[in-house]
Amino acid sequence: MRQAFVLAAVMALLAGPVLAQQQPASSDPIGDVLSGLAAAEGMDDDAAESPTATAPDAAAASQANSESADGDAEDPGAGAALPAPAPPSAYSPPAPYTPIAPTSRLPQLDRPVMIDELSRTPEAPPTQVEQAYESRVRGGLNAAQGLQGPLDGGWVVRGTDGRTLYGLQLVDKGTGAVTLEGAWRSLKQGQPAGQVGLVDVIERTAAGGVYIRFLPRGAQDPSILQLDPAGGGWNGTLWEAGNTRSVTLRRQ
Repeated sequence: MRQAFVLAAVMALLAGPVLAQQQPASSDPIGDVLSGLAAAEGMDDDAAESPTATAPDAAAASQANSESADGDAEDPGAGAALPAPAPPSAYSPPAPYTPIAPTSRLPQLDRPVMIDELSRTPEAPPTQVEQAYESRVRGGLNAAQGLQGPLDGGWVVRGTDGRTLYGLQLVDKGTGAVTLEGAWRSLKQGQPAGQVGLVDVIERTAAGGVYIRFLPRGAQDPSILQLDPAGGGWNGTLWEAGNTRSVTLRRQ
């Protein structure tokens, strides 16, 4: 028996090289190795040839498991504990609005100011803004007046005794102006108010004087003034109602 077993083993060893020479060489040596391993471990050829799951496939499977039943991905932070909100700061209401009491520019007077009290005034002294505005107005007025002629403005005709006779308001548009305009008003004592009218004729004379003619209300003949410059005013004569008298013309 022992001799027969030994004889079979020798025959198998001798037949191995012969079979190896008769079988063609395999074109897939790696597949043959895997097949041999699968046969040794009891696995079929298909299972041995399938590659193992890679790390990306494992990650995809993990992500698929994390999806919810309706197909939406679950928020991984949904179950995380949120930090507790900070307690609200103490609220302090704003201070109530307190209106500023207006300051009056009027002086504190203990009694009314009478019309004859020229040294007192019911108004406060003018501010710097008001003084600057008044100064600009006066400056503009003086500049405009400087462009007018010497006869422009208001005048008063007086006799040699100082009594007022007429008031004149003349318009002189400056050197070169041919036409002069004016109006008169009676200032004689004892005559009713309302004696006013326009100057009929006012002309410059060749000697540098002025000729003025107007007709007072109710008079038959016009009143005529013949004046010549004298200092800051005018001196001359007045013909009126057949009488002639010396007069002066001064600004109001």
